[in-house]
Amino acid sequence: MNIAGLIYLSHDSLFASSGVITHLDYGTGDIWVGGTVGSASGLRVRINDPPVESLGGDGRFGRPLSGPTVDRRWQADQDNPTVTAATSYPMCVPRSDPAVADDPECPDANRPRDAAGRPLQAFTTAAPVVPPADPATGAYPNPFFQAPLLPGDFITFAGTMTLEAGADPSAPGAGSRFVSAHTVTSNTAISTVGGTWPAYVGVEVTLMGTGGVTAPAETEASVRTRFEGSTTDPTAIINLFGVDYEPATGAAIDRPWGSVGVDPGPPNGEVTGRWRFRPPCLPAGGQPTERDCVGPPAGTFLPPPREVRAVIAGAVTLPVTDATRTAANGLVAGQYRAPIFEYIFVENRPGTALVANQFEGLPFLVNGGSTSTLVVNGVSTVVAQLSPWPGLVAPTPGPGACAVPVAAAGGPYSVPAGGTVTLAGALVSGTLPITAQLWSIVAPAAGGGSLQTPDALNAQYTAPSGLAAALQITLRLTLTNACGQGVADAVVTVSAANQPTVQLPQAAISALPNAALTVQLLGSDPLGQQLTFFVSPPAGVTVTSTGLSSATAQLTTPALDANAVAPLVLLFTVTAQSGAAGATSEPVTLTVSVRPPADTIQLSTRWRTEKQRLIVAAQSSVTSPELVLTLQPYQTANGLYDPSGAGVPATLTNLGLGAYEIILVGAPQPQGATIVVKSNIGGESAPTPVQRITQ
Repeated sequence: MNIAGLIYLSHDSLFASSGVITHLDYGTGDIWVGGTVGSASGLRVRINDPPVESLGGDGRFGRPLSGPTVDRRWQADQDNPTVTAATSYPMCVPRSDPAVADDPECPDANRPRDAAGRPLQAFTTAAPVVPPADPATGAYPNPFFQAPLLPGDFITFAGTMTLEAGADPSAPGAGSRFVSAHTVTSNTAISTVGGTWPAYVGVEVTLMGTGGVTAPAETEASVRTRFEGSTTDPTAIINLFGVDYEPATGAAIDRPWGSVGVDPGPPNGEVTGRWRFRPPCLPAGGQPTERDCVGPPAGTFLPPPREVRAVIAGAVTLPVTDATRTAANGLVAGQYRAPIFEYIFVENRPGTALVANQFEGLPFLVNGGSTSTLVVNGVSTVVAQLSPWPGLVAPTPGPGACAVPVAAAGGPYSVPAGGTVTLAGALVSGTLPITAQLWSIVAPAAGGGSLQTPDALNAQYTAPSGLAAALQITLRLTLTNACGQGVADAVVTVSAANQPTVQLPQAAISALPNAALTVQLLGSDPLGQQLTFFVSPPAGVTVTSTGLSSATAQLTTPALDANAVAPLVLLFTVTAQSGAAGATSEPVTLTVSVRPPADTIQLSTRWRTEKQRLIVAAQSSVTSPELVLTLQPYQTANGLYDPSGAGVPATLTNLGLGAYEIILVGAPQPQGATIVVKSNIGGESAPTPVQRITQ
């Protein structure tokens, strides 16, 4: 079975084309490309622009589409313009023929003409009015409004070939088919007055190396990062941010990545409005130029986020709460937020085994945090850790990660027919608050008794009465929070008349090897007769009666292999018989987990000053391949440093025979004897100083 870590979904991903607009149908919003000028011929393109409620049912970029031909999964971006000029200025298809009635959100005056009446292909908008004045009172071309696409424009578009609703798929001609476009880019170059607002920016290239921890068989961890785009303001400075998520709430947080200047265009530049952010950059505090970016204060872009945000300096910060920062039919001007579409993972050296992609270095997969459109009990679902995890072992989510509730139903429970038992439901873990909790009877579907206060963790369950034979009831506890639902089942054994029952004060026990255990056994008998207890399998177990309805079971846990990592689980069945040869209770399970003792760990550490690289070698007394060692936070000149980053364990690579190693690239230098490594069976090294070497 293959498990995916990252998937990029696209419908007809290679379906893109280009051409000159030869006709616009203002009634349908259709764009005709490559046909006869002035006629509905050629290839038909329709922007996939569903109605936006906040716009009164209009589309963001033109006439809204509806009906079975609209697939919202491949629509134009409603928050970041994907119908634009080459400079990222937002464009549109007029909702009415400007010769009859001008579209105020897509005004014809925003496409000035030359002396011959031809639309200009390169121009600068007028200086904007300053809010709170009505933007529509400003001069045109007006930067507060989109610019219309017009016949004669050369456009590039991408989307899905779609059949018109009710059309015959075998019918010839273009009338039955059209391109449902999510992206339309006009070759028009529209600029805004330098240093004014609103101005617009877009992102075209998103490429990021994942960095991470290197192993001996791997090459250097990749930190290559490239972001490129365009803006309408050639005098602007573009600030770049990684967008992180608050795992428990889904709130977006800007992580500063630095800044870059914009190409001013001829005669001193090349392409007006283009920007290219290509680290390595100048140190923080420097002055960005078209060709020199300025890096973030921390000097790192890791761990990789899910999204990037390009912002014209001084425009908007997250969260965007100021409604006056919107323009162009509701778009937030001055910023563009987009997913990162390509990650570069660590590669193996030629001739060595392939290296697994380090998905554990991507916090948005490990911790979740993004908000989905699924609403449960009125709460939007915050995505938790990717499951199933695309690796051998799922990493432990970091502090504050959105976690689905883990429920505990308690039990197993025993109750006589018609009796009542208090259920011991509990929340083991999960992000608070719990928005709903409910007990239910799963089986049998009918005649399974009743629940009182089922929305309480300690609900009361009443068993059915008049049973001629014992019956098992399955109850389910369901807990819900913003991250999802967690369920746990409990079994209730309902005894028939005169049938004894068994209770175990300790139904689950954890102990070390060769440990002497004494387990208390309790029971009850409706007739008050002497109970005799039995434990199966009986080998090595001694049962001693301590009263009319109690006994003890003594056993010694077995030895484990010296290299054992997983606990040995022993299952025992306990029953009780009433009188000399009376009724026998339903069996109850006793679980004994024999856990391996902690290992011993020795460390050897080095700090390579020229490479800024920390190398930690460890030797464990346990050589099992299932043993996991992790590097703990250590002291630096600037305080405590956590190598796990965003909650991803800094796991050492197993070299075999108990030898482990981890190499951190770009980590801060440790101070003093603070390097500690722990194992998953409780071993812990002594705090160890770091040896400095210059190579």
